Amino acid sequence: MEVWQGQFEYDKADYGFDTVVKFELHVKFENGSLEGIATDPEFAELSDLPVIVKGFVVGDHISFVKSYPLYYETDENGKSFINASKKGHDVVYDGYFDPTVNKWTGHWEILTDEIKVDVELYEQYYVGGTWELELPFDSLNNFN
Repeated sequence: MEVWQGQFEYDKADYGFDTVVKFELHVKFENGSLEGIATDPEFAELSDLPVIVKGFVVGDHISFVKSYPLYYETDENGKSFINASKKGHDVVYDGYFDPTVNKWTGHWEILTDEIKVDVELYEQYYVGGTWELELPFDSLNNFN
């Protein structure tokens, strides 16, 4: 397992604040695929259940999903809490590698609501923010 360290930031337009939260991905990386678990202090304060992460890297593009076992929200003051009325949620991360700073950077988003408009049409609402991810030196050799 490799440990990749990063951080995500809440979009002030979506949340009313722009707090930065550190996270780690403990992943097995093989043939362009990655899978493992993610940790961050925000969710760890609420639960000790694992957050599953799966994704891929193709060239300088990375995409991964963190699947939370419980739905948690953050209020307008930046305080996180479990919302037991909803099932766990996925956070989709998408970005590109910048060799000048040896980091991936991109945008993350969560589907917060889906409203059926008619038989075949839904309106979807998302919130999100930005993120960056650093890799250990040995891992960087796989991408340069």
